[in-house]
Amino acid sequence: SATVQQAHLDHQAMQAERGLIVMAGPFGDNGDWRGLLLYDCDTREEVVGYLESDPWVKRGKLGYEIHPWWGAVGTRLP
Repeated sequence: SATVQQAHLDHQAMQAERGLIVMAGPFGDNGDWRGLLLYDCDTREEVVGYLESDPWVKRGKLGYEIHPWWGAVGTRLP
């Protein structure tokens, strides 16, 4: 529903404002995966908590995979 989608977007915006999500966006190929979120967190448990509180995830309509990633020395995001 449009209401749940807006809550989903608001949820991600709040996390971005807090500096938790440093990059996010949808994939444009209509594949099985809808998009990518890059979190800046210390633990996997933190990320799971943020993802599990998403309105679509709570309703069982979106799933996720978590892959730890470290940028190369000198890598900078906007």
